[in-house]
Amino acid sequence: MTMIKTIFETAGDKFVDFCDRAIRSPRGDGFRPLKVAREAARAINDLFGQPVCSADERRHRRVERQKPVPPPPSLFRRNASTPPV
Repeated sequence: MTMIKTIFETAGDKFVDFCDRAIRSPRGDGFRPLKVAREAARAINDLFGQPVCSADERRHRRVERQKPVPPPPSLFRRNASTPPV
C-alpha cells in the first residue's frame, strides 16, 4: 500500500513540478497569448490556495501537516490564572 502511495506521490510531484515551472518561467513571455495564459493560470493557482508550488514549498507543507494540531482553547472553561468575573 505504501509503495503504491509513494509511486503516485512521486508522479504527482513530478507533474506539479512541471506545472510550476511552466507557469513561473519567463520564457516565451514575448508571445502575448502565452503570457496571458500563464497569468490566468497563476491567478487560478492563487485562487485555489496555490496547489501548484515549488518542491521546497511542498516539502514545507508536508512537514507542517505532520505536526500535531493543538486543541482549541475552551470558551467556557476558566483558566487557573484567570480571575473570576
